[in-house]
Amino acid sequence: MASPTVIDPPQTQHTTAPWSLAACIAFRFCFVCFGLYCLSSQIITALIAIPIIDLPDPSSIPPWRQIITFTAIRISHHKDPLVFTGSGSGDTPAFYSATIDTKKNTLALTQRRAANVKLNFTFARPAPNQLILDGLIDGHPTHIQLRLDDPHKFLLVSRGFHWVQEYPLNR
Repeated sequence: MASPTVIDPPQTQHTTAPWSLAACIAFRFCFVCFGLYCLSSQIITALIAIPIIDLPDPSSIPPWRQIITFTAIRISHHKDPLVFTGSGSGDTPAFYSATIDTKKNTLALTQRRAANVKLNFTFARPAPNQLILDGLIDGHPTHIQLRLDDPHKFLLVSRGFHWVQEYPLNR
């Protein structure tokens, strides 16, 4: 009795060419730099947008702050001090309540979330369409001049909105 012959299907090997050392280093460097940039900036919070939850800035959460600092100092040789918060580049609105005393010509602005932040101004109205404020902001003397313009002189109001600005406005 003859034994059955088993024929194996031909084996195909899929081999890919290995990456060169320079390509591996470039890929890892770009991946790490872009990953750290996404985590250290507000890009990651925009990619993972959850309307109900206010995600904090990842650069302020351990261990990311230490990783970012290590990478900046040891790998990128960054010499300047790193600023994570308080740089003034945020888009966080500040809401103020106003108290106006027309007899003393004073204006007091109090920040709603921080009652200890208070701005005091004296005001003058040299003309019906002008307002001048004088006071201190962060200990610095501040002089603000405001002028009320006629809203009908604005082209958006008088002409209406146009996607294409025709001549003579299209210069």
